Amino acid sequence: MEELHNALTTLYASVDRNQKLEANSYLEEFQKSAAAWQICFQILNTVDSSIESKLFAAQTLRQKIVYDFHQLPKSVHAELRDSMLQLFISSKDSPRPLLISFAVCMAAIALHMTEWHNVINDVFQACSSHDPTGRCILQFLSVLPEEAADPRKTSLTWEELCTRIDELLRDNGPAVLELLLQYVNSNVYAGGSSNVDLNLVLTSLTSWLREIPLEKVLSSPLIELAFRSLDDDMLIDDAVEFLCAVLNETREVDESMDMIMMLYPRLLEFRPKIIAQKDDPDVFRAIGRLFTEAGESWVVLMARMPNEFLPLVESIVQICANDEELEAIKFTFAFWWDMKQMLELEAYTQARIIYAPLFLEMVGIVVSHLHYPRADNQPLNDQMAQAEVFFDDRESEDRFRAFRHEMGDVLKDCCAVAGVTPCLLKVSTKLLETLDAKESGLPYFWQDIEAPLFALRAMGRMVPNDEEKVIIHLLRFLSKLPENNKVRYAAILFVGRYTEWTAQHPEYLEMQLNYIAEGFQIPCKEVQSAAAQAMKHFCSDCREHLVNHLPQLHTFYLSMREALDSQSVLEIAEGLAHIAAIQPITNTYQSVHSFIAPSLQKIVLSQTKTGHTEREMEALADEIDILIIFFSIVYPLSSSHEIHPTIQLCLDIWPVVARTLDTIPSPLICERICKLLKNVIMTFREKALVLLPSIAETLVKGFESTQFGCFLWVSGACVREFGLTETDEQTQVSVWGFVERQCTNMFYYMTKKSPKEIPDVIDDFFRFMMDALLANPQRVFMSDMLEPLIHASLVCLQVNQDESLCSVLVYLQDLVSFALRTPPYTLSEPVSETLLKKLRLLVLNNSQQMFSILFNGMAFIFPRNNVSDASAVLIPLIRLICMENASFCIQYLSSVLDQLPQDTIGQEEKLKFLETFSQHCASSEMPRLRAHLQDWTSMYRRRVLSPRSKGIALSS
Repeated sequence: MEELHNALTTLYASVDRNQKLEANSYLEEFQKSAAAWQICFQILNTVDSSIESKLFAAQTLRQKIVYDFHQLPKSVHAELRDSMLQLFISSKDSPRPLLISFAVCMAAIALHMTEWHNVINDVFQACSSHDPTGRCILQFLSVLPEEAADPRKTSLTWEELCTRIDELLRDNGPAVLELLLQYVNSNVYAGGSSNVDLNLVLTSLTSWLREIPLEKVLSSPLIELAFRSLDDDMLIDDAVEFLCAVLNETREVDESMDMIMMLYPRLLEFRPKIIAQKDDPDVFRAIGRLFTEAGESWVVLMARMPNEFLPLVESIVQICANDEELEAIKFTFAFWWDMKQMLELEAYTQARIIYAPLFLEMVGIVVSHLHYPRADNQPLNDQMAQAEVFFDDRESEDRFRAFRHEMGDVLKDCCAVAGVTPCLLKVSTKLLETLDAKESGLPYFWQDIEAPLFALRAMGRMVPNDEEKVIIHLLRFLSKLPENNKVRYAAILFVGRYTEWTAQHPEYLEMQLNYIAEGFQIPCKEVQSAAAQAMKHFCSDCREHLVNHLPQLHTFYLSMREALDSQSVLEIAEGLAHIAAIQPITNTYQSVHSFIAPSLQKIVLSQTKTGHTEREMEALADEIDILIIFFSIVYPLSSSHEIHPTIQLCLDIWPVVARTLDTIPSPLICERICKLLKNVIMTFREKALVLLPSIAETLVKGFESTQFGCFLWVSGACVREFGLTETDEQTQVSVWGFVERQCTNMFYYMTKKSPKEIPDVIDDFFRFMMDALLANPQRVFMSDMLEPLIHASLVCLQVNQDESLCSVLVYLQDLVSFALRTPPYTLSEPVSETLLKKLRLLVLNNSQQMFSILFNGMAFIFPRNNVSDASAVLIPLIRLICMENASFCIQYLSSVLDQLPQDTIGQEEKLKFLETFSQHCASSEMPRLRAHLQDWTSMYRRRVLSPRSKGIALSS
């Protein structure tokens, strides 16, 4: 008790975080101990115990019931229930968090004590004489469905849980409805002075809604209570929660038509509150959520019966228009998408015509909400910096950016319903009004220009390339935009979004390119970045119009390289590569070489010095990225049998690039060069075969000297492309000799390092091995490396990084599948029976160790994300073992279960699990066995591994 008290005191005190973590660890271990049962009751029964101690004790008891019920013999279950019930009733006047904790404990007992029947009636009878307000029973009712509905909150099997849910919930729905009605009626008859907690009534009703026929709820006074509560600030949130749940239950509109027709008029009665409560953010947000939920639930009816449901859509538009806090409008985003999806159907053409004006109105509302915030007393025409707009509040800025992009999606929905041209005109009118004011010398804010530009950019995907009414008119006004960095940024991204349109209207290309070029001269990184991005899109989409200007673009590229940041240079290089790719193939070699020459010069220069700084390394990596861009994109088709000019260029420059691996063997540089190789292989495929000797030697030496995993993932690309059974014998021998050399290097490396120290390398190696298996399983199975590979994979199951472990498990899964003669993919030619027998024997010889590692990993070693991957290996392995002798599986499992800590699994539970496992093995019901194993391991992990203390969260 003293240690526990000290730990709790530390947790809630203002002490060092390490001390808090140490105390939290102690409390977690305490919660898993058998002594926690008695000590928690001791705390709860002590009058002087602090509220924090009681909360911790109640939470601990709930965890013990959920995870450790097996620690208690059945003979004490009733005593536990009665003691908990007594504590629950005596806490009726306690703070709500403690009352909720006791209610959750009672719900957990009700769920796990399967011999306890008539739960609702027993709790009601026990509470009613001591708590006439119903606070205890209502709190219990509000949490019971949630506790019962979540499989993660129980150690019961799925079958036991389903049976218990039927008994606790589905059989009690009508009785709970009557009970709630009693409390509501008692409050009504007492003139509202009976002290019944109506919030709890509404919360309980929401929790039980799925267990009670909806028509019975709607025909009862409870629905009237909910609508009345919308006028009560204390009840409105719980009332909205309940009504939203009711609306959600009416989504099957054909089956719920009568109920919808009863709810809809009542809902419209609250439409005046949209305007009346717009200055009360909490109430406005609640009302907005309610109307939006109705819209989402009845969207089918709104399309079928547009005239009848027009007021509901108008209400949602009103909510969007009056939402000054920009909170309620977020609820509507899904509604506008759903509505658009319905109205695009041909059957609802008439509805689309009726709703189109409202969608067009939404365009104006959205643009008004897209404005950057204005600072107090901001001068007109002032060019505020972005940091000043948000006052260095990065979190607010990020939220605003995300909000803007979601609003952009709403604009696309509006275009789909109201038509692109009307929406463009709506936005352009707002923009041109402000520009006219500017031209007339009238006051204006830059936000009134930037927001429409953003909207025009957001709608770009919806605008057809043959649109000629609005875009042409807008482009003529580029020169009239004010010199403001935010405006320039938005305008450049706007024109960059319409490059496909410009490709169909090349007469406007030069004007836009000149505007973008001006952006490069503005000393603002954000504007320059936008200009580079736009330039990339123009070069890509308008390349046919620019191919004759490649020499001038080359001059521009050379002049801008040193002035721009690296990302902007890469953007421009990507665009220029698209133009270079469509020039005559006779010009390819010289043209590409001229673009990459500055990068090659910097690469050579870097090789002449030592002691590179991190910044110099990153700059060098950027230059290699430029090579990657050109060698990935510039691949003009060639019917010639001669070496492709881009491949010839790669051959010519490779000695220069490869020398960097020797002079600067850093992870960053090695990864970039490997990425270059992989892109060349994947782009040119069989035409890159002439590079194979150089590439293979580079990869083997690179991995041998550095042990960097990047050399392995490029090795995988080589095997996928050149190691296939369809390639000639000489190439296959060369490729598989290279594979075995990499395996040898990896096995040697594993003698020096533990798998936990090299998770990334293990990940890359087993992906490489999967590539080898996919390309040519015959070669893998005939290799002397097969047995060491199986041993290595079992050793590597120690790795505790998700992706790395997944790669090992998937590789083992493939091997076991081949051993079962059920290859995981279609083979171009079957594997010989001799090789399959060899593999099968090797897997069976290692089956006990593999079974033990996989089962223990699923139970409490592997990360949670890898449990299903382990199951996908274990189940086929069990099937393979059972084909030999099913008793071996039973022996393996029994041995593993005996090694588990005794206090984590009861003897009765162990025997039951083993019996069910044996039955499934005997009947070869592998799907049921998989489900049984997964359910058990999930339960066991929650019991043994899941942190149980919420102390840190409470203290914070």
